[in-house]
Amino acid sequence: QLNVPVELQKVCSRVPVGECACGWVVRHGRPLLASQAEVQLKSGCRAGLEKEQYLLPLIINDTVIGVLMLYLDAGRQLAGQETTFLETACVTLAGIAERARAEEALSNSEERFSLAMRGTNDGLWDWDLKANQIYFSPRYHAMQGYAEEGVVQPPEAWMSQVHPDDVDNLKQAIRRHLDGASDHFVCEYRMRHRDGEYQWRLSRGLAIQGTENEPHRMVGSTTDISQQKAIEEQLLHDAFHDALTGLANRALLVERLGHVLQMVKRRPDYEVAILFLDLDRFKLINDSLGHLLGDQLLVEVARRLRGLLRREDTVAHLGGDEFVVLLEGMDTEVRVYEIARRIQQELDRPIDLNEHLVRTGASIGIAFIGEAYHRPEDMLRDADNAMYRAKERGGGTFEV
Repeated sequence: QLNVPVELQKVCSRVPVGECACGWVVRHGRPLLASQAEVQLKSGCRAGLEKEQYLLPLIINDTVIGVLMLYLDAGRQLAGQETTFLETACVTLAGIAERARAEEALSNSEERFSLAMRGTNDGLWDWDLKANQIYFSPRYHAMQGYAEEGVVQPPEAWMSQVHPDDVDNLKQAIRRHLDGASDHFVCEYRMRHRDGEYQWRLSRGLAIQGTENEPHRMVGSTTDISQQKAIEEQLLHDAFHDALTGLANRALLVERLGHVLQMVKRRPDYEVAILFLDLDRFKLINDSLGHLLGDQLLVEVARRLRGLLRREDTVAHLGGDEFVVLLEGMDTEVRVYEIARRIQQELDRPIDLNEHLVRTGASIGIAFIGEAYHRPEDMLRDADNAMYRAKERGGGTFEV
């Protein structure tokens, strides 16, 4: 209520809301001269008021949004031109009031959106498909290592920063959604940071249909998932690697042996060998110097094996003092024997364990993988049996 006299406020307070003259105008949506005899108002609605009241509705889209109340001298009659003017003025006032309400709602919406943008860690984007321009929020720009400011760029600028191996997948995910093949757009990909490093991003979005039932905008968000990906990669690494030595564990070795079996079936001439190693004198060293130095010995053996072999060779620690080397793409069996001798020579060299100079060595069993094998476990079994025969010969040698 604006500019309502105190005496009228007292009268209004005695009449239930909606049962007064204003309520009548709201219900009926037309002007009212409050003294009209044919209008039945609640008793006491005009008590104590000396002036006449002329009330007009403010209407927007067939809805009364307010009431304009005029005070006239008692007995005052309005001419036709006056009522027409007042009704026209009410239309104007209703438009002004509605515009003010819409501007306030827009301001509140923009404030909420601005607060949301500042409060979220996600970068927001808005793609105008017709103009082929994308607005990237300040947070999005900052995620890439640049100044925290909104920018407008073509989609080519976005794609140019995506890892080459991920571009096609990202484009396909966008196209599937725009073509209606997916309910929403979602894609994980790597994106180049300002420092040159690629970081993982998760983008999600939704297309907005235009009047011709075709998408004209696509809005969404982008999240930095680099830390999440790093954790996932670490968990995956831990699941397939030995915690002590960092070498492949049995699970990863068996998986790679399975791949090798498939390769041998396709290429019978593909030479592959398994070397099953058991350290000589490890139990004596471990029992005399303690498990801590025994673990240090295993770590040093792992380091020497990695330094001796090719990057494509698999070195695994199965636990205790047992190691396995998987050699792929060997030229001849003689080449495998040479590698076995080099491993034994390398492990024969003294190892310094906290000023304790020890010597170990290795007994090695060799199994050449052929079409006769069907399971990784069978290959490991045969190499293990060959290793025990080498052990029975006194160690420090190899058997096939």
